[in-house]
Amino acid sequence: MLKILKFVLIIVCLLFVQSFASAKTVKPKNLKYKGAFRMPQGASGEEGPKTWSWGGRYATYYPHGNLDRTSGYKGSLYATGHNQYQYVSEVSIPTPVNSKNKKLNELPFAETLQGFQNIRGDRMGELELPI
Repeated sequence: MLKILKFVLIIVCLLFVQSFASAKTVKPKNLKYKGAFRMPQGASGEEGPKTWSWGGRYATYYPHGNLDRTSGYKGSLYATGHNQYQYVSEVSIPTPVNSKNKKLNELPFAETLQGFQNIRGDRMGELELPI
């Protein structure tokens, strides 16, 4: 199970009850749990900077992403992958599933819209952890 979790990142999907444009501060009372989905699955044993292994530190919603979607939610997510490299990828937001039995295989996969990219360049320099 731990091996599966290494390659899978579950993102909890939250829906803002009030309009994002009019919200000044996100508060727990403004959120509603809708379910979860998995990040795109990579090759078995995949390592390196362009992977979801050990990822999931940072994610942000992009409301104008995935405009040609056929299912799921509008918009997309930009998120970091492997925590030592922190490359960024854009993924779709599939319709989340609230798995009553807590079964990982019941959750849908997001689709990669833009593959991993190093958006930091050499800006981190000496602050970077050695790999």
